Amino acid sequence: MVRGTRVVVLCPRCDAADPAACPLILFFAVHGQVTGETAEEFASLLRGWASQAQASDVDQGALEAELQAWRRGELEVGEPPPAPGPYLPGDDQLEWSDQDPDN
Repeated sequence: MVRGTRVVVLCPRCDAADPAACPLILFFAVHGQVTGETAEEFASLLRGWASQAQASDVDQGALEAELQAWRRGELEVGEPPPAPGPYLPGDDQLEWSDQDPDN
C-alpha cells in the first residue's frame, strides 16, 4: 500500500458542470465564507465533493488557450489578487505598505 496526498482544486469556472462540485461552488457564491452558522452545511457539502473529487491531469491545450486569452485581455477575471507583503502588524487590508514592518 502506498499512501500520499494530492491537491485537488475546486474551481468555480472549471467545475461548474460537476454535479458533486456545484453545490459547494454555490455555497461559496451565496455565503462567501464558512461561519459557525454555516459550518455544518459546509462540512456536508465538502464531504460530498471530496468523496467524488479526482485530481485530473492538466490539459495543456486548454491551459495554453486560456493563457493566450489572458494575454489578449479576453479572460474574464474577478477581483485582482492581493499584492504581496510586507504587511504591518494589525493590518486588515492586504495592500502594499511604504513602511518597513520591522521598524
